[in-house]
Amino acid sequence: YPTEDDYLLTDSGMAQRILTSPLVLLLAALTVLAVVAERSLLGGGPLGGGALMPAWGGAGSLWQEYLQGFHPIGVGSTAAAPPYLVVVAALATVLGGKPWLAVDVILLACVPLAGLTAYLAARRVTQVAVIRVWAAASYALLPIAIGAVAGGRLAAAAVFALLPLIALVAGRMLTQPRRRARRAAWATGLMLAVGAAFVPLLWVIALAAALIAALVVRRSRAGLLVNLAIAVLVPPVLL
Repeated sequence: YPTEDDYLLTDSGMAQRILTSPLVLLLAALTVLAVVAERSLLGGGPLGGGALMPAWGGAGSLWQEYLQGFHPIGVGSTAAAPPYLVVVAALATVLGGKPWLAVDVILLACVPLAGLTAYLAARRVTQVAVIRVWAAASYALLPIAIGAVAGGRLAAAAVFALLPLIALVAGRMLTQPRRRARRAAWATGLMLAVGAAFVPLLWVIALAAALIAALVVRRSRAGLLVNLAIAVLVPPVLL
């Protein structure tokens, strides 16, 4: 029968594997660098500075702002609310109804999340851990990411962290067997919808890429045209 010492040795070995994991070390280093780069936004309260407005109120007020047809601002407006409000409102609801915490997660975690998603995407390309870490760190530390976070540009930070995941599921849509490719198409459309809620131009780029893919490889993949249609039609339907 295993003794208590055996369990301690097993737990110690597992902890050592976790702490020496390339992904864990990468995320720890990126988190430290992100805190240094984002120090101008940290003031002990709701984040503010640059293009970022401090998030006040609760998740309910964000849902109301997104759903109501008339906005009592100034003389009033019937313009549609920004679509990214629904993403922030949903995240704030999950985080206990705190919009400021949702903004913190999106902005402050942008660089580590970008490293994580880039690492997952690189794993589809190579099994060499050093190359995966190098590729993920290079992507996460691009000047556009550091500039977006330091400038408080929430939309750019969110899309930057999402791009590797969008590329990952889109690649599966083009390479996996038919049933898995169909699931990947729905996942691609959902992630594009989230990204386009922050930066609508992302959908335009995806539409152009889908048209090119349809012209180039439509005959080599059964069901590809349907999958591409799903990927590009889901975002405007959801938004």
